Amino acid sequence: MPTRPDTANDRATSRSALGLSRELQRPRTDIPHNPAKGGTRGYPPWFRRYVLTTANTLGREAAADTHNVSVRSIVRWDSRITPHRMTGGVEKNALVGMDQLLLASCIFIYPSATEDQICAFIIANGGDVYSRAQISDRCLELRITRKRCSKEAYEAFSPRNLQKLRWFKTLPPPLGVHALPVRTLIDVDETGFYLKDLGSNYGRGTICHRVRVPRHYTRKEPKVNVILAIEAGDPRLAPNLDGSVQNPRRWLQLTMENVDQFVFGEYCDELFRDLETNPVQSGNDDDRIIMWDNLGVHNTAYVTHIMIEERAYPNIFTTMNRPAYMPKIAPIEYVFCELTCELGKIVEREWTMQHLEQGIRDIVARLGRDGKFNNIFEHCGYPFL
Repeated sequence: MPTRPDTANDRATSRSALGLSRELQRPRTDIPHNPAKGGTRGYPPWFRRYVLTTANTLGREAAADTHNVSVRSIVRWDSRITPHRMTGGVEKNALVGMDQLLLASCIFIYPSATEDQICAFIIANGGDVYSRAQISDRCLELRITRKRCSKEAYEAFSPRNLQKLRWFKTLPPPLGVHALPVRTLIDVDETGFYLKDLGSNYGRGTICHRVRVPRHYTRKEPKVNVILAIEAGDPRLAPNLDGSVQNPRRWLQLTMENVDQFVFGEYCDELFRDLETNPVQSGNDDDRIIMWDNLGVHNTAYVTHIMIEERAYPNIFTTMNRPAYMPKIAPIEYVFCELTCELGKIVEREWTMQHLEQGIRDIVARLGRDGKFNNIFEHCGYPFL
């Protein structure tokens, strides 16, 4: 007879993983094999009833000989015919109850805490002493895994910036993008690429001395500055047309110069000229919202007045700053991450700056196809309704 899964086992396993007490004298819900075949624990209820019927007719000893069971089993079945599931001889006592609450509280407050720091937190708050292995094993049982941290700036949680984030999500332009169609948004930003090894985050030095190495963030070394703008695409356009969700546009400019107001202003002029002279068929380019961060060159008079507000074409371009320290709502940041990842796969030691520029152009030309830019905008929460 096949064994039916015991649902009580799922409940007991979940309670054990959560550090809860065992439930004793719980009826079994499975139908095990005959114990004589091995791999089972106890006789099924229907067989017990059959043996008890024989024992009431012929006596317990005769029923035991007839069905090859013990007299003691028949006596036990006579008082309780429903078998209890096995709960184990030892109850879990490490990191349960209040200590488990302290473990969860420490991880919630200090998600980057090490095993030693978690142990110290539990002890400092009246808990027991545990080893690193016990902390690690209990976290795995609670499905808490260790992973690379996503670092957030302290300023991101300041009341001022949180208020700006709320305005950005709940107010119309120029303070926010509430209820704006995603197809009207264009996200712009800059980044830079050095052609050198970034090195390791670790080093070696004598005891009580720091290891200090110069990093790559210097103005004197050559780098390729990337200015990129992306759109989600217009779902009203056919998939084969430029500007559609499946074939969104991107505007790229590479330069070896530092991005000042004049370099960025010229880039904006080229971007807006393309929207004015090569509009999509749906008329989506007549009114566009340009998002960027609060970099100083974005808000200079040369960019905002000369390059945007004093244009001869009737197109309406509205600019707005994304909230500071909030890269999670900036689709262009995700595109830069993908660009960096793809660039790292093809870069070679013999590359020159010209190879680096060509590699960036080739990768950017492939990004965002088949609705990927639109998926990134949706992942960032747009449209905010």
